Amino acid sequence: MIFQMDNWVFWAIIGVGVGAYTLLFDTIFTPKKIRRSQLQITEACLATLPLLGLLGTIMGLLQTFDDLSSSHTDFDSMIAGGVGMALGSTQLGLLLAVPGLLALCYLNDRQQQPQAKQQAR
Repeated sequence: MIFQMDNWVFWAIIGVGVGAYTLLFDTIFTPKKIRRSQLQITEACLATLPLLGLLGTIMGLLQTFDDLSSSHTDFDSMIAGGVGMALGSTQLGLLLAVPGLLALCYLNDRQQQPQAKQQAR
């Protein structure tokens, strides 16, 4: 996995991911009633992660095309840097989003169970 720590997109993905997982773990491990608003905020944060990864992909490809248009002679390292940034940001966004969305489905199901029991009575 290629992480370019000088790239702000990686830091944005990590920051949003930390915020989303903090909300998820707080909801899972705190024995209180699950609030719908907290789940909606978590869902919005998790949905943002792949989009930020896509933004990193576009930035990496633009960097590659920009490097190709300049007068560099080492094309292999030029292309590898931009494509590595593109693939790394996509991978990080998906790596954080998919498990979080699965946990969110679990929480949504857990929230709806008491409502279904009340309606059955």
